[in-house]
Amino acid sequence: MSKQDLGQKVPGADNTYAKTLSQGADMEVQRVTILNGGNIPLHSHPFGQSYVVIAGEGAIVTPSGKSAVGPGAAGYFKPEEPHGWESEGGELVFVSSSASEDGIYEANEVSGGKWNIHYHS
Repeated sequence: MSKQDLGQKVPGADNTYAKTLSQGADMEVQRVTILNGGNIPLHSHPFGQSYVVIAGEGAIVTPSGKSAVGPGAAGYFKPEEPHGWESEGGELVFVSSSASEDGIYEANEVSGGKWNIHYHS
């Protein structure tokens, strides 16, 4: 995939690109690609954010450490929850869905890393 197909370079991140797949009045879905050795530093958002890893290996970074992720890993970051990402051994690609301040996510882990995510506007 060419860098143009990857989308826009993510400001403040190393070797990371994001492409908006869908955008509504109060919700956005992006494909994020972190190239080999790239990362997104620790950050937070004023809104909830869900993710699904679709390719590659890497780690989610939080103040308490790193958690390995690979294809099929899914989860949810609460509003203002610090998190970052690192690729390990190649590209890491995930899809991220974020609600704006006007939308509200409610997420509950069901079991074994499976989540029920509900969106209310």
